[in-house]
Amino acid sequence: MQIIAYQNLESQAELPEADAIVMDETAYQKIGNVPCRANLVVSENPNYEAPGCHVIERMGGAVRFAISAGVEIMVVIGTSLYGTAIHVYDAEMR
Repeated sequence: MQIIAYQNLESQAELPEADAIVMDETAYQKIGNVPCRANLVVSENPNYEAPGCHVIERMGGAVRFAISAGVEIMVVIGTSLYGTAIHVYDAEMR
């Protein structure tokens, strides 16, 4: 799993290869839906809309979804979800 801070991204072109991308709302608003990859957006807002993406309520659900699909995932997140992403990934991979 790769973790990239969205603040460092200027465009989708800078994203390395990955099958699935997990991002928070802020990252989605900055880079949008990334073509040819599964896009998972973590949002606690049940009405949040992200066209072309799977909206998932919690970071843990997004990471588990990508792991269960057997795909390489990249997490593009803000600092609020960083610790959760690492914790969930470590727990799932044990």
